[in-house]
Amino acid sequence: MEQQAYRPPDLLELEKLIQRLEELEREGNNSELIETDLEFHRVFTRRCSHQLLLEVVGNLQSQTLILIFNTKLYRSDMVPDSVSHRAILEGIRSGDPLAAEEIVRKHIVDAGTSLVKRMEEVNRRESAADRDADAQALLKSVNPNSVWQNYELISTMWPTDTGSCAANPSDPLGAPAPTFLANTTLETYIQRNPPQPNVTSQCILCHNNATMTTPVPSDFTYILERAH
Repeated sequence: MEQQAYRPPDLLELEKLIQRLEELEREGNNSELIETDLEFHRVFTRRCSHQLLLEVVGNLQSQTLILIFNTKLYRSDMVPDSVSHRAILEGIRSGDPLAAEEIVRKHIVDAGTSLVKRMEEVNRRESAADRDADAQALLKSVNPNSVWQNYELISTMWPTDTGSCAANPSDPLGAPAPTFLANTTLETYIQRNPPQPNVTSQCILCHNNATMTTPVPSDFTYILERAH
């Protein structure tokens, strides 16, 4: 922004995407809404000259898609997408990098915070079967022939020893529960009866192997495996 990277055609393209978001919101077309949201972010970031940052953003596309998908699934957005994205566009038009940065930061933080809050509210009163039904319906609305509409959430794994918001060096896995958990379709080759440590599938144990290019833990995500 400081180098006036955004040109009139860029601003016009972003404006048209916001108008499209408004149309899709009126139609209730979540599948195209998600794609248009992603396209806005692609257009918004492409003028950045920081190649490493662009690569990281590109590697986060799948995670961004999951986040946006879940905001629709849980209906957690505090304001419509068209409103929050117009705020970003107005921040760019202002020519003030600090103001624009704050708007984008708030957009990201608010989306994540409200999603987590909504998920916690829902999980307190709905069963896994209810969540499966909601997810399957949304997936079917995106693609009626998608095999993913048959996906079922069987269980989740979480650390029972979370420490003080930091991993315990002597137990970085945090004593996960349940002890073993596998994808019953894709991970049949790493299931044992009875279960065996380091042989039977365990989500947290596997993702604990995820690191950046230097052998630094990447917080259980393989997305940062190319980050420096």
